[in-house]
Amino acid sequence: MSGFGTCFGMEKIDGNSLNIIMEKPDTIDFLDVIKNQNMLEVIGKMKKFIIQMHKEKKIVHRDLTPRNIMVDRKGNWYVIDFGKGKRIEIGDDSTEGSERTDVSTVENSIRQLYAAIA
Repeated sequence: MSGFGTCFGMEKIDGNSLNIIMEKPDTIDFLDVIKNQNMLEVIGKMKKFIIQMHKEKKIVHRDLTPRNIMVDRKGNWYVIDFGKGKRIEIGDDSTEGSERTDVSTVENSIRQLYAAIA
């Protein structure tokens, strides 16, 4: 299957994306798990992940929105849907600023979530 590309699979996440949690917080039965987490610690961990993704794995997400950030029932956080992701090549200027944008998006999304469920 030459030219097919690379595919990755993952296990089902028993949780919801941030956009669903923000839109319908009264339907989420694990809000207390999220509320009991320190927002700044969550932001710090997610920012660290994004920076590692860029610097170590050389991957830019390119579609990071609340729809692509999930929390499971145990309070684990995930970045999902790398369908528009791009591998960073040496000298690739098109990804310049992406890390800053992705980090900012993650932080703003998490802050919005915590404001919505307060």
